[in-house]
Amino acid sequence: MLRRLHIRHYAIVSELTLEFHRGMTVLSGETGAGKSILLDALGLTLGDRADSHDIAAKEQRADISANFDIDNLPLIHQWLAERELDEEGGECIIRRTINRDGRSRAYINGQAVPLRHIRELGEHLIELHGQHAHQNLLKAAVQRQQLDLYCHQPTLLQQVQQSYHHWHRLLQQQQQLQQRQQQRQDRLDLLLFQTNELQQLNLQPGELEQIEQDHRRLSHLQEIVSSCQQALFLLEESEQAAINSTLVRVSEDIAGLAELDPALQSCAELLDSASIQLTEAINELRHYSDRLELDPERQQQLEQRLADIQQLARKQRIAPHELPERLQQLQQELQQLQNQDELSQQLDTQIAQALVDYQQLAQQLTVIRQQGAQELAAIVTKTMRNLGMSKGELQILLQPQTAPCAYGNEEISFQISLNPGQPLRPLERVASGGELSRISLAIQVNSADQSRIPTMIFDEIDVGIGGQTAAMVGQLLRRLGERCQVICVTHQPQVAASGHLHYQISKLQSDTHTETRVTPLNETQRISEIARMSGGLEMTEETLNHAATMIERMQTK
Repeated sequence: MLRRLHIRHYAIVSELTLEFHRGMTVLSGETGAGKSILLDALGLTLGDRADSHDIAAKEQRADISANFDIDNLPLIHQWLAERELDEEGGECIIRRTINRDGRSRAYINGQAVPLRHIRELGEHLIELHGQHAHQNLLKAAVQRQQLDLYCHQPTLLQQVQQSYHHWHRLLQQQQQLQQRQQQRQDRLDLLLFQTNELQQLNLQPGELEQIEQDHRRLSHLQEIVSSCQQALFLLEESEQAAINSTLVRVSEDIAGLAELDPALQSCAELLDSASIQLTEAINELRHYSDRLELDPERQQQLEQRLADIQQLARKQRIAPHELPERLQQLQQELQQLQNQDELSQQLDTQIAQALVDYQQLAQQLTVIRQQGAQELAAIVTKTMRNLGMSKGELQILLQPQTAPCAYGNEEISFQISLNPGQPLRPLERVASGGELSRISLAIQVNSADQSRIPTMIFDEIDVGIGGQTAAMVGQLLRRLGERCQVICVTHQPQVAASGHLHYQISKLQSDTHTETRVTPLNETQRISEIARMSGGLEMTEETLNHAATMIERMQTK
């Protein structure tokens, strides 16, 4: 429950701290005194949009914090623990700051958090019923929300939504697959042609390098033969000084000298080794030269093969050596496209199963809604009659939808009859403004009675009623306050007199300054405020006695 609201430098609030307690707390005051400012400030701590224009004049920052008692709220403890925002002493503090430059920051228990965190947390802490709820009640979505609020199945609702979105995503994938079918066929034809070309070329890994090497050799074969013959001549057949015979002679001479001086032994060994290696090189060169022969036909084959490779590489706009890798890529893409028929079949199976899963969850929700609709309609009908609509009757119809929906298999329609013999009709076609206000009150209060939210705020939901009807509303809210914390902003004296605690909101003005003040009322002050709300132009003994009697009556009912 909400324990404390602290506001600093917000709108016309310089600084104030408002303490809250269990039961029903009433906020009253003249129009424009600042009641809406308090709720707006509280809304900021719950994630509402911030506006730097709401910062008090001449100040640079507004600061609002709300303290919540969460001792008996295990889900909140779990939520905080999962995000490492552990509370201290069974209390959770949500804080919001707004800077003049438009930036704002959010905190939970002193730790900076994203704005979505305080929004999510706020949904579990406070539920607001606004003064325009009776107009919103004409919307089908709001009627569905009110029934679901009464049924209180948030987990099942979430499962239905998730199941629907899963089914819908699969359906979209299938539709996209079908839309791409013609493009797929065109691409498939191209891939088949390109892979066929590459397969016919049949370029093997490393083949291109070998072909280029062989082509270079054959292209320069005459030069190679001539150079080999010249080298052999110089090495062993030159009349002037064949290198091999000269090296052998020098090696023998140095070997002889090494016998005279061992210091030449190393040189002799090197020359001997050189002589042996040179002999081996001559033999290898002669063997290579003997195998060389001109082969114009082979050279022509290599040139044609190179031309084919280069031509296909140009068509693919890649380097020739990348052709084998390109073939693998095209084959993979071709396989994927050919597998799309199988993928489409798999999607059909998945869609069918997803729809079955959705329908199972949606049917569970339908059964719960059917029971909840009967219960809520009966309770609201009883409350309507207590609110002066003695012959009124509400029924909640569940109308099957033709297609799955994120919110279940049915549309919810609130049907009303106000007079005996009058057929049930949609709410928007029957109720006047005043009747709609009372019906909305009955629905909101009874829906809230089933809610697990610890704090309920009712912002002038009693607009358009008065007298005995207002007294009944006050009693409904008071009884609701015995189960959860109720904070009620009201202009109705009967409603205000029903509260367990009463705050008066007033506005102090001077020539240069305006400020909102909140005063907890004692018994005497409360009588005066109820008398003012009752419309007394002057505070006579009679009006004060009437106010005191009203308070006593509303407190003891």
